[in-house]
Amino acid sequence: TILELKVLEYLKPRFYNYSGITFLWISLSLLINISLSDYKQSIFESGLVAKVIDIFDKPKDIDIQNRCFTIISGIVDGGNVDQNVSLVQLGVVPILCEYLMKQLQFNSVSERCSTVIENLFTTIKEEEIYSTLKQQVKESGALKNISTAMKFSPQISVRKRLQGLYTELTTE
Repeated sequence: TILELKVLEYLKPRFYNYSGITFLWISLSLLINISLSDYKQSIFESGLVAKVIDIFDKPKDIDIQNRCFTIISGIVDGGNVDQNVSLVQLGVVPILCEYLMKQLQFNSVSERCSTVIENLFTTIKEEEIYSTLKQQVKESGALKNISTAMKFSPQISVRKRLQGLYTELTTE
């Protein structure tokens, strides 16, 4: 398998040093496949998740940002509680909320992004970090983004999902 061939160890130094947009695109494509498989823990173990989040926050272009979102959403949807807690600790929630704001006009992307945000909160709700996350969302401005997206999304399903999340986050 890719993991047995130690491909992630090969990618890591080049991935961190941006060996060019084509290499980044190909690397992210590989990481998408891993994030959607049973081997997503290997992305954490290789230390590449933090870099994916960093690239997601400051993308070179929209396709790169969309690829990073696919990796993160694959981890949220198929990952375990510890993996989701790690994403939160790495600061992914405010970045996801910002991405949601940028994608409101794209129905399928905003639908998917709001679902990922909701799933992340649902997955870690029983964990100690949940109250810290609620505070982080308030302090980072992500709560404002959720509120704005809730008001301006053209999709009723997105508005309802975000309304529930907003209520949960603002309730002590």
